[in-house]
Amino acid sequence: MAHNNTAHVSRKSETQLRLDKLLFREKLRKGLIAGGVLAATVAVLGFFAYEQTSTIDPVVGKHEVAGVVTGAKRSYARRGGFSVFVRLDKGGDITAISRLAVIPVKGEHARVMEIAHASGNKTYTVRELLP
Repeated sequence: MAHNNTAHVSRKSETQLRLDKLLFREKLRKGLIAGGVLAATVAVLGFFAYEQTSTIDPVVGKHEVAGVVTGAKRSYARRGGFSVFVRLDKGGDITAISRLAVIPVKGEHARVMEIAHASGNKTYTVRELLP
């Protein structure tokens, strides 16, 4: 009887071993699928990040210029921002972006950051309003 009992335990162990292998394969398959989905997601996000940054027009120089505000309007594309129209002391009229808390008033003096880009474009940001 002891011999039969040992054989039965041995068979049960083989069955359990097969079941464990089957469960391991199933978990491995699900893990590989999840890993593949994660890798694909990271690759897609990386591609889009690269595409956005590769088309950026790099800054080649910055300097401050002074001018007088000739008008301003709220920028609806940006909360708390304004488009400010400035007549520069060195000559010329520009439109600058302002993230200041108050809307600039016509006639106020402003310090503006002029940013030159590699493409030749210039962008302007109001840094400070002067009394």
